[in-house]
Amino acid sequence: MKVIFKPLAAVSLLFFLSACATTSSELEPEDLLQDRAQARWDALVARDFETAYEYLTPGYKQQQTVVNYAVSMSGRPVIWTSGNVREVVCENEQKCTVRTDVGYRIPGGPTGINNMRMSRVIDETWLKLAGEWWYSPD
Repeated sequence: MKVIFKPLAAVSLLFFLSACATTSSELEPEDLLQDRAQARWDALVARDFETAYEYLTPGYKQQQTVVNYAVSMSGRPVIWTSGNVREVVCENEQKCTVRTDVGYRIPGGPTGINNMRMSRVIDETWLKLAGEWWYSPD
């Protein structure tokens, strides 16, 4: 079988492949933040507060130790049962709002309520500092 080299086809293929390849610096902030915010919620649902702590802004972590954060989070009167990032809306390249569908239950509530599964949508602020996205609690 004889292979015929076609320069135009080769150049077209190179242009096509370079258009498909993207680096993290070429991705939109929404795309970069989607996975990071979801990973944080996955940690919260799993009650892995040490991992969730890693997504907090550096300034917050200077004021709150991981142990204090974990104690505070585990003492909340709510248990998260799900967290699914719905959308990310960015004001600019440094500040975005992450909208998440959160499922939860209240175990210490009155009979009947403690078994109810509830949900709501929450908005969270995320900031890009030193090239990385961080969750900024209110």
